[in-house]
Amino acid sequence: MAKFRRDGYEIIHDLPGDGFNVDHLVVGPNGVFVIETKTYSKPVGRESRVAFSDGNVLIDGYRPKRNPLNQTRSLARWVRGLLLDTTGKAIPVQPVVIFPGWFVEPMPRDCDVWVLNEKPAVTFIRNGRGRLDETTHAQVCGQVRQYLSRQSWIWAEHGRANQSPCLGNRFLSAACRLKQVVDLGPALASFIPNGSFPLHSCLPV
Repeated sequence: MAKFRRDGYEIIHDLPGDGFNVDHLVVGPNGVFVIETKTYSKPVGRESRVAFSDGNVLIDGYRPKRNPLNQTRSLARWVRGLLLDTTGKAIPVQPVVIFPGWFVEPMPRDCDVWVLNEKPAVTFIRNGRGRLDETTHAQVCGQVRQYLSRQSWIWAEHGRANQSPCLGNRFLSAACRLKQVVDLGPALASFIPNGSFPLHSCLPV
């Protein structure tokens, strides 16, 4: 745990957008990663397999109605735009889809989205080829904090305007709460450092 803190990783959970959210945003010295987790019930009596077909994935042989690759690409583009608007820098963002507990076939070489289960995810992230200097790393983390602070204020005001404290509190809860890391599996849970900043510490109440 201490080593990961020294490596300078920050993990932000449930980053809210306009009608959507980013499951996990990882900011480290080797880049920025958008992680979307997909949980499906595993078949009984046979291998749980994720395969690739025509730019989509097959989950136990079935093609999901919403393409997880396109969805995660869109989230990464949104994060890139957010960082460009707030830092003035074009920072690459790597999209990642994780299927906890499933066997994931090797990705096609031309696939720009990493599709993994939780076990190799740590290695892939640690070996990411991107690089963030200390200044850019601090800018990214600082701007994400400010973005969350602005969003929580807007949501709290929205709840008050509708005379519904519960509404504002519910939005605040969505922005502040740290998801249980267990849904990424024990391997990725061990990757996430205790030093990740708690969102509730930087948001107004």
